[in-house]
Amino acid sequence: YKSARKNSILLKKKLFKIINLSNIASYSSSTYNSEFYSWKNYIIDSKSDELNFQIQSGISSSLKLSYKYTIKNNTLGNELADIKEFKLENNQIIFTKGNLQSNLSFVNIDFNVETISTVSYEMLDGLKKGKNIIWSLTYNQKLSKIFQLSLNYNGRTSENNPIIHNGGVQLSANF
Repeated sequence: YKSARKNSILLKKKLFKIINLSNIASYSSSTYNSEFYSWKNYIIDSKSDELNFQIQSGISSSLKLSYKYTIKNNTLGNELADIKEFKLENNQIIFTKGNLQSNLSFVNIDFNVETISTVSYEMLDGLKKGKNIIWSLTYNQKLSKIFQLSLNYNGRTSENNPIIHNGGVQLSANF
């Protein structure tokens, strides 16, 4: 079975009319207990703090810069992860029917274990030890009263690993 719990504290402050500052401190615990594969079991305790700086220029665009520091510890094993993430997000309304969202993240992970396991994959959120770069680009366009088109592209890379590209197209009909 798998279970999770999370507690967070959010502090927000609006400066002027276009600048928002926020800080999110959280503690979470995630547990997995396998009846047949005990080597997959974990209890991961996580503490994080995220600082956000957002500029909202009118209703058509916003820019957000954030820094997140996370410590994860597997209390059933000896795995310890120290994760630092810098993230830049942009949301731009284009024309009157669509919007463009872009994200760029730099993630540095210090991890005390070399082996790849289900526990390490869970602790590192699928990323690799060391420096990681993640980016995404999403475009949403309302085609008519019923149809909406969504195009997305995601990419990531890490030290000594090739770039991974992923894209998708979705056409939705809302009745």
